[in-house]
Amino acid sequence: MKKWKGILLAIVMFVFSVAIFPGQVTQANTTTVTVNISAGTTARDINAALETEHEGKTLIVNFARGTYSLNATLYVYSNTTINATGAKFIKENTRADGRSYGALMEAYLEPTMGRYNGSHDIKINGGTWDSTPVVNLKEGTETFRFIHCKNIEISNATFSNVPEGSHLVVLAGVQNATVDNCHFYGYKNWTTTKAHKEALQLDVTHSIKEVPTNQVSASDSTVWDDTACDQITIKNCEFNSFSRGVGSHTAVAGVFHTNVNIINNYFYKLSDAALKLFNYKDTTVSGNKIGYDKDGAAGNVKAAVLVYTWLDDSEFKDYYFASKTAVVLPSNYNIRIVNNVIKNVNDTSGTWGDGIRVIGAKDRQLAGVTISGNTISATSRYGVYASYANGIKINGNNKISATKKDAILIGGCQNAIVEGNTITSPIGCGIKFSWGLDEKTSSAGSKAINNVIKTTKGTANDAAVYVYKSPNCLVSGNSITSPNGDGVKVTTDCTGTTVEKNTITSPTVNGVTAYSSKKVRITDNIINTPKKDGVNVNTKSTMAIISGNKITKPGRAGVWMSVQSSGQILKNTIKYYAYKESTSGILVYESSGTAKTPVIVDANTIEGRKKYTGRHGIFVNGSKYVTCSNNKIVNADGEGITYYKNATYGILSKNKITTPTGGGINVTTSCGSTKVLSNTISGAKNTAITVYASKSCTISKNIVSSKKDGINVNGGSNAAKIVSNTINSAGGSGISYTSSKSGTVKSNVIKKYAVSSKEAFGIIVYNCGGTKASNSAKILSNTVTGTGKGNLKKGIFVSSTNFVTLTSNKVVKPGAEGITVYLCKGATINKNTVTTTKTHVGIWLSQSEKGKLVSNTIKGANKKNAILITGTNKYTNKGNKIK
Repeated sequence: MKKWKGILLAIVMFVFSVAIFPGQVTQANTTTVTVNISAGTTARDINAALETEHEGKTLIVNFARGTYSLNATLYVYSNTTINATGAKFIKENTRADGRSYGALMEAYLEPTMGRYNGSHDIKINGGTWDSTPVVNLKEGTETFRFIHCKNIEISNATFSNVPEGSHLVVLAGVQNATVDNCHFYGYKNWTTTKAHKEALQLDVTHSIKEVPTNQVSASDSTVWDDTACDQITIKNCEFNSFSRGVGSHTAVAGVFHTNVNIINNYFYKLSDAALKLFNYKDTTVSGNKIGYDKDGAAGNVKAAVLVYTWLDDSEFKDYYFASKTAVVLPSNYNIRIVNNVIKNVNDTSGTWGDGIRVIGAKDRQLAGVTISGNTISATSRYGVYASYANGIKINGNNKISATKKDAILIGGCQNAIVEGNTITSPIGCGIKFSWGLDEKTSSAGSKAINNVIKTTKGTANDAAVYVYKSPNCLVSGNSITSPNGDGVKVTTDCTGTTVEKNTITSPTVNGVTAYSSKKVRITDNIINTPKKDGVNVNTKSTMAIISGNKITKPGRAGVWMSVQSSGQILKNTIKYYAYKESTSGILVYESSGTAKTPVIVDANTIEGRKKYTGRHGIFVNGSKYVTCSNNKIVNADGEGITYYKNATYGILSKNKITTPTGGGINVTTSCGSTKVLSNTISGAKNTAITVYASKSCTISKNIVSSKKDGINVNGGSNAAKIVSNTINSAGGSGISYTSSKSGTVKSNVIKKYAVSSKEAFGIIVYNCGGTKASNSAKILSNTVTGTGKGNLKKGIFVSSTNFVTLTSNKVVKPGAEGITVYLCKGATINKNTVTTTKTHVGIWLSQSEKGKLVSNTIKGANKKNAILITGTNKYTNKGNKIK
């Protein structure tokens, strides 16, 4: 036995029971070494104690309370327990060249030790391990270093004050280690350093450059075998006044630290990341408090949790290729970041500042990450930012608030799931799916489901949920309140994305916007009081489906489709549209369909306030092949439906329009070949159906009532077909067809006309003539019923229409003449029946040469006035009956 200078060695041999594994108890001989250090004791003396022979036994070294000044590394061996509560170890610097002598304590290592076959079963309990005397050195060092070890326990210790470029504890190629209830602090120039290092580093045994040690050489290949750490637990610790807390800044391709648990620690006052997990898998980060101390006082960190496989240009020097094995990347990294509290994350440079940052690479996707139950607030950038992390799950009610940018940003992560989170007051978007850093890789197939998003504070270009260049995404079941910008925005190449079953209240722009994205589905959303549109689909967003949405008090349109978009607008309910601006319930602008695939506006319910004019229920502008059918429009603040300016080949059918402040349907200005079929219009304040300057239109089987004309076709609307309509009541004329060549008015029933007008007609045709009967207007088989009162209320009045044909019409009780034909050369009037009174003329032919008045029947008129012909020559008058 050696005699040690300056210490009293007491060796007590005894036998006791020790639990090796839970439930297993064995007997072991234990050597207890009590070391009482007096002034002047050296590291050499302590090393001698640590070298005590104890093969097959456990060596327990108890350090007495006091201060130990160390001028050399302490080496600890297998099966050793160090108890150092109350002891303080000072790392002195005695080298003449001013360099560090190495770690303050290191596990014993031999050149033959690889994998996890080095020192094992080492416990260190307590002690303050302080490197203040060497803190100003210009090279790095470590306080504790363990290489190729297993079964390591470090507890109740304090580590402090190392130079820039240093770590406090390094675990390199270590298996089954626990660090519990330790305090790590003190890094030279930690607030300004550019040499960012971890207080507790996990490393891979790649080379002596990455894992410095004085025990072996660079050529000892057994040692440098690319062994990572496994089964590491770091819990109940405190990290502050350092660059980083826990993690790794180097990695080896295809080599991963596994089964790492970082639990219930405090991280604050860190100039870089609290956790930097570079090439980790099967890892849990849980219950940590980041950005504040145990008393709740703020302590900024630059980034909270950083998980990555991606490298920027500055980090390629820290990424090495494996020495002996092929690179195999995990399909599932199985990383869980759960139940942490993160706040006060600040990076003035804007590079970091994230609560949780997950960074894979396009060729190293970081799949299998779960982020759940965290509380994140007051970050200078994002709450959670993930890129190239396919299938990432951000769920389980993460609570994210007061971020300076987006609360959650997903970039280049396919099939990401963001579900059940609560997001409040981000200055940016609540959730954003976007492409990756390469500006090519999308977040296709990602889902934002059942999140609560309140008061986003970004720009008008932002949204509570923003989908960018990411097809086939799903935004469903979210509750969104008061976002600055859109509630949901889907923009640029987001083909096949669905926005459904969201509740969106008071966005400052639109409830839902889709831009330049095909086959978008916007369905079953509840949208209240958007400042602009309820739903806005624009700019080549073709084949969109907008269905089942309930939209209340939009400032502008309920649904807005524009700029070469197309699709179907179905079964939406829009109440009190155009609340702040003059527009329409549904607007289709410059968005055409085709003959085979028209734009369809079907079965929508639209309610206005009956307060304004010019704010139409449905407005189709410059859009070909648009079909509006089965819509119910009540109290429209303008026309019920308007087609305007080149809205050709439209179909308006089976719509029900009630009490609009304007007309019922207005087809105007170059909207040729439009069909207005089987609509019901009641209580229109203006003309029920108007067609203006639109050729070859068909108005058929409509049932209308209005305070002005029932149907008015005019202004060059040539070749119109006005067929089989029922005018129940018209304040003006029942049907007015004027200034349009040819055309047919056939089989219409006018029950009441001129109800509120002194001069109006059951049917008026003016200036609609041709050069022969075949290209002139035809008035056929109509039934007109008047009240028998009003001297200016003619049944049918035709003027300035050469070669007009009036055949088989029935006129009953007109207020004036039954049929008047005036200034109509070559008119044919035959087989008409007029039932009138003795004071009224049945048929009046005036200044209409070469006409034919044949086989008409006049009932009830005075025979002298039954047929009146004035100023007319060369006409045929035969076969007429007066009864």
